[in-house]
Order: sequence, then C-alpha cells, then structure tokens
Amino acid sequence: MWQLVAGFTAVLLVLSAAIGLARYPRPIMGIVLGLLLAIPTAGLVAYAAILGPSPELDSRSELAFIPVLAGLGAGVWMLVWMRRRRAALTLSSVERLSNGAVVMWAGVVVGVSDLLFLFEPGFAIANLVLNAAWVLLWVPRPLRRLTSERSVEIKAPRTKVFAFVAEPSNWPLYVEDLVSVTVRPQRPLATGSVISQVQRYQSRIRGPRLLPEMIETTVVVSLVIPGELIRQQVADRPSNETAFEFADSDGGTRITTRASAVVPFRLAVFGAILATRSQRSARRAKAERTLARLKALLEPPPPAR
Repeated sequence: MWQLVAGFTAVLLVLSAAIGLARYPRPIMGIVLGLLLAIPTAGLVAYAAILGPSPELDSRSELAFIPVLAGLGAGVWMLVWMRRRRAALTLSSVERLSNGAVVMWAGVVVGVSDLLFLFEPGFAIANLVLNAAWVLLWVPRPLRRLTSERSVEIKAPRTKVFAFVAEPSNWPLYVEDLVSVTVRPQRPLATGSVISQVQRYQSRIRGPRLLPEMIETTVVVSLVIPGELIRQQVADRPSNETAFEFADSDGGTRITTRASAVVPFRLAVFGAILATRSQRSARRAKAERTLARLKALLEPPPPAR
C-alpha cells in the first residue's frame, strides 16, 4: 500500500510541474519547480521502486500539516487577492504578493520534507539543505545588484535635447510600453519632483491572466543639473537609481543612461535576477528601440531631394 501511496504522490508532483511549465514555459519556472519538487519526487519514486521500511505514523507526522496548511493558506489568499485586483500593480502590491509567495514556498518545502522523511529520510534532509542553500545564496547584496548602460548620439543642440527629456509628458512619445506619466508638483522637473508612471508589462503567462497588464511605479528626482544630468530613484528604494547624462558630441548631443538596482531578497529567491538576466537581449533591444525613437523625434528631418 505504501508503494502505491508514494508512487501516486510522485505522479501528482510530476503533473503539478507539467502544469506549471505549460503556464509559464521559462527556464526560471523549471528552476523553481526543481527546487520544490525534484528531490521529493525522486525520493518517492525510489521508495515506490524499492520498498523500504513502512512509515511509522505518530503524532509527529501530523506536524507536517501545519506548514502545508500555512503554505496553502498563503496561496489561496494570493489567488483571491489577484482576482480582485483590477487597477495597475504597484511595487507595494508586488511586495505583498512576494511575501505571500515566501510563506507558500516555506510551507511547501517544510511540509513536503516532513512527509518525505517518513519514507526516505535522506531525501528529506537533502531537500531541506538544497532549498536552504538556495535561499542563503541570495543574502549578499552584491549578487542582487543589476546594472546597465546605454548611449545614443543625437544631432541636436544639448539645450534642446535636455529640455525635451526633462519634460515627463514627452516620455510616452518614445519610451516603449509607457502609457501615462504624472508629476507632482506641477512645475518644471526639479530635485524633489515625484513622478508616477503607468506601464504595460509582459507577464508571459499562458492561459487566464490573474493580474492587471499594467504596473505603476513612483520615482523621486534626486538631482537635476540643467543641461547635464537628471538622476532619479525609485520611491522607498534609494538603491534603485537611473541617471540621464547629457554631453556635447560632434554635431550634437550624447545621452548616456545608467541604471543600477538591488533586487529585494524575497524576489531574488524566486528567481527575479535569473529571469532578468535570461531576458537581457530582449531588454537591450527594447532600450535601443526607445533611444532610437528619441533620436528620431529630436533630429531634424533629412533635406528633401
């Protein structure tokens, strides 16, 4: 009987992994599912193939249901919250979801390991060690830091280029997927200006969508040097910074954008950094298209023949 229980449970885990990959067919999903399910599935298959000692059920085995129920509760709360969400996502709502995901992850890992210990103690310990090592991997901030730099040459005076970029209402004209921008207070962009941006994003999830297709971010302008520099930080995340530098070049202006961000620990645990790096080429192409649009808007049209 215990062989059948172990084998049936292993099949359920494999089906769960298949559904997850079908919904989000990306390498990061494979990593997440591997961390959650690979060792438990292998342990259950090993027990089903080579019948080991019968599990000794006692009051301690019931403890497995506590973290499992906590994890399932967090998962249900996330689903209910997502179905009710209609406005654009914000960074605070993303953090709320990530907190629930952490609880769900921990509950599943501890609960499944506890049950697996009844069948294959070695696999259960290995599962805990693997997941603990993965979590500890992302504790150092340097491993969670992402940087990027892009430049473009525009054949237009620096004063004209700076004035255009320093007016946030112009941003939707060239920033890809940017829907709207609002600035508080209403005045020329200056140190202390608060900018809210609503942007489309690609979830890349197949099937029914549970979240809005928009995300709203708020940035605070930390420094403006007319004609030279605009620096802004994500609100409540001063380590996430973008700078726009303006300099004269042969025949025009050179704009250089430098971005630096530290991914929050709980998002890094769920593969945010690996997902970002796996999409590096697509992000680079998107940034280059944005700069190309800016260049086309500011450069004078070629003379008519």
